[in-house]
Amino acid sequence: MELLELFVAWGGHWMVLLTAVALVLATRVDEEDALRRWQAAFSTPAFATAGTLVALAAWAEHYARLQWGLAYLRGSGALPHLPLLLLPAVLGLAAVAWLGARRWPAARPWLSLAIVLLLVVGAVRTLGEAPAEPLGLADRGPAVRFAQQRLEALGCFAATCEPPETDGLYGTATHEAVTAFQLANGLDRPRFDLPFLGRVRPRHEWLRLKRPFTPPQRCGVCAEPARWERREP
Repeated sequence: MELLELFVAWGGHWMVLLTAVALVLATRVDEEDALRRWQAAFSTPAFATAGTLVALAAWAEHYARLQWGLAYLRGSGALPHLPLLLLPAVLGLAAVAWLGARRWPAARPWLSLAIVLLLVVGAVRTLGEAPAEPLGLADRGPAVRFAQQRLEALGCFAATCEPPETDGLYGTATHEAVTAFQLANGLDRPRFDLPFLGRVRPRHEWLRLKRPFTPPQRCGVCAEPARWERREP
């Protein structure tokens, strides 16, 4: 039971599904020794094929959650194109796991298992949960830091002539940068909805900030670039 809870914590329901596949294959092996039975199960082409399909399904769910705004890719705030760059890497590793089961029988159990585990765990552990409530002044956390890094990459801090904030604390500079982002992407309408100016709403600003395949508009240019560089300490 503790092992199952560990699998769920690290790989979610995809790891449980992968374990079930291995268990079914292990029960079909005519071997008394448990270690050899599991090794034989991992050595079958069926496990490599099923494991590769499970890993690809996990990453398909991963990208669907990214696109729908339900999660964000950790560490990609300053690298907006990281989700796109990861896609060929994931497909390449899946191809190696699948081909390894057929071309390198001696390395099959450990090569395929290692790659499949890497793909399944990576799909789950690299995601952060999207905020359920609007982000505003004095909020803090990894979601705020992600938004700040993405705003900096889009030039929104520079558009406000303010120094960038990337410490995970939603300050006045972040508030102004979000307002610049709203103006650049048409999210300031209707204008009577003033309480949301400068705030990151889950289904509006957040969704536009972090979608991997539909990048938002960049912010404008500050009339006084590098004004903060001239400030005296």
